[in-house]
Amino acid sequence: MFVGSGRIYSISKISSDHSEEYKCRSINEYGEEYSAAVTLHVMYPPRNVSVSINGSGVIVEGDSVTLICSSDSNPPALNFSWFKETQSSAVGSGQSFSALQSGRFYCEAHNQHGSQRSDAVTVTVKGRLGILYISVGVICGAAVIITMLIWRSRMKKRKKHT
Repeated sequence: MFVGSGRIYSISKISSDHSEEYKCRSINEYGEEYSAAVTLHVMYPPRNVSVSINGSGVIVEGDSVTLICSSDSNPPALNFSWFKETQSSAVGSGQSFSALQSGRFYCEAHNQHGSQRSDAVTVTVKGRLGILYISVGVICGAAVIITMLIWRSRMKKRKKHT
């Protein structure tokens, strides 16, 4: 792709979009020649930092959910810090974090050019008692249905005998 002409090619307002391979082409009455390629690497701090939830944001007490932090940066972010909105100090580090409690969590991605934080995601922990109530309700409901079926069957047998 042709990007300019002249002995010097200057890029103003450089951005990560300019990271690519460049060659110079020289033409005279004897022909044309290309220079060796040079690669331009534009360095920049983390941006577009986001948290994804591996699974659902609703977990059962005693279980955990994994939060994953991702960002766009050059060089790639290698340091990640995790925060809970209600706490001033970090609650974890690394690209992934296992949340064991309810709350709003966000990550911060770092490289040598800067850092940026993500929006917060909500993790909700439901107590096991709710699941116990649901389980007991299902079992009781099934018992009532079975009892009704047995009673109905016995009533049909009585009607046949009378």
